[in-house]
Amino acid sequence: MADGKTTPAVTTSPSLRGWLVTTVLLSVVAAVLACALLIERFARAHAERTAIDSLSQISDDFRDALDRGMAQQFQEVRVFAQLEPFRRFDDPAAVRRALDEVHAGFPHFAWMGLTDRDGKVLASAGGLLEGVNVSKRPWWQGAHEGQGLFVGDVHGAVLLEKLLPRQAEPWRFVDFAVPIRDSSGQLQGVFGAHLSWTWARRIKDELIDAALQVHEVEALVLARDGTVLLGPPGAEGKPLPGLPSTLLSSAGTSQQLQVQGQEWFVVTAATRGLGDYPGMGWVVLLRKPVQAALADYYQLRLKIALAALGLVALFMPLAWWLARRLTLPLVALCNAVAGRSRLAAGQALPQVRGFREVELLSNALGELSERQAEQDALLEHRVAERTEALQQANERLAASEQRLDQLSRSDTLTGLSNRRQFDERLPQAMARSRRNGRLMALIYLDLDKFKAINDGLGHAAGDAVLQQFAQRLLACVRETDLVARLGGDEFVLVVENAAHQADIEHVADKILAAMQVPMMLADGRELPVGTSVGVAIYRNEAGVDARQLPARADTALYEAKAAGRGTYKVLATA
Repeated sequence: MADGKTTPAVTTSPSLRGWLVTTVLLSVVAAVLACALLIERFARAHAERTAIDSLSQISDDFRDALDRGMAQQFQEVRVFAQLEPFRRFDDPAAVRRALDEVHAGFPHFAWMGLTDRDGKVLASAGGLLEGVNVSKRPWWQGAHEGQGLFVGDVHGAVLLEKLLPRQAEPWRFVDFAVPIRDSSGQLQGVFGAHLSWTWARRIKDELIDAALQVHEVEALVLARDGTVLLGPPGAEGKPLPGLPSTLLSSAGTSQQLQVQGQEWFVVTAATRGLGDYPGMGWVVLLRKPVQAALADYYQLRLKIALAALGLVALFMPLAWWLARRLTLPLVALCNAVAGRSRLAAGQALPQVRGFREVELLSNALGELSERQAEQDALLEHRVAERTEALQQANERLAASEQRLDQLSRSDTLTGLSNRRQFDERLPQAMARSRRNGRLMALIYLDLDKFKAINDGLGHAAGDAVLQQFAQRLLACVRETDLVARLGGDEFVLVVENAAHQADIEHVADKILAAMQVPMMLADGRELPVGTSVGVAIYRNEAGVDARQLPARADTALYEAKAAGRGTYKVLATA
């Protein structure tokens, strides 16, 4: 312009003040969110750990109560079997009286009795099953075949269901049986006792249910195979729905599972036995809905979210005030230089004060503006030179690269594709064959007795033969087919889109026919040259890749050579 000034450029970029406000706010939000998320994560982890620890403690107590109770019954039955009144096989009435007295003090045994060596019940508490042969029952067989006290797993009543008093739930027993032998070790009989499974429910009611009610926990006892031995009404005697197969094998761990659309914390504890009692392999399983276990955590998470929002709202006006205070000197400096792109000669920028960095920047801008004009001219000249030099270099590089995408994929002697291009195109041809469902063939061939030509007539004659051989191969296939020289006198063809195997064999016949014409050397001599051809046909088989197909073609080539040369052999991939 005439006065040496320029119109200030209109910009839509946000102001520094806006950037500072945004940055401060984002920093505050990020810090608050990071802290909130960290606290939330720790709180959830603590809540989950607390819930699982509580479940683990309850499951361990229940497991230990079962082990202690079973060990106690184990020892009681062992002691009963050693009492003299229970060894009087000649006086069943006396044995019955003794059993009645013991049963009165140990009502958790639903049945107690003594059998003879053949399994017939001689005497029992209350006279139940007397005279009945129980030799087929597992508890009797376990005692009969073993040397020590037999303990059977929980099962329903078979013989006693109709003889025992009716109760709200079906009778189920844990069987104990001890073989009674004379001084010579001969079996005299078996002492048996059926522990009522209501005993385990009573343990749960007395020791566990109070804690379960407080913690909203469901407790179950599972057999080795996952069957519910003790649990909610209707579930006992059945597999637990949604129970992973690995849960029983990893008893003693805690997991979070989804069962029938609900998330649960699940803790297991395997019974271990106690003292001489070996344990039954039962698994105590406690589960609690995740929603209930983390109720306090969900309330805390809401409070954390509200606190984070409050902090963000509190810092918004503070961020705006801080940004305004920091940007006032910079705004003044921007206003001083915004009206022109360069200063006239001898004209300096006004001094802007506020804080040290702005003053230094103001002085530096004044000095820089004086050298701007001459630097701009020098820069424009250098840019023009560099642009021209770069353009020339790019043109040379492009030409060089083009000669190199050509030399690296072509055979310098024959002009055919080389091994590198063959390795790239073979997998592509196989993929096309799989898509279109047509046959593809890989043809291997070489010159028969080419070494004799090379050694006898020289490399120049050998090169001429290879060049003529390559041209004849090109004449035998379509332009879309690949002809490549792998090295020496080894050549390969990739023939695609064949409808029938006969089409591929036709190509092999054309090659053999073309090579029957003698090669013409530079000195006018004619040189007969033969070839052998190996063909591998690809029929879109699964498991055949670009490494296996060449190996089959090479095998076919060797078979052609073995057949007398001057012929071809075909190997299909299936």
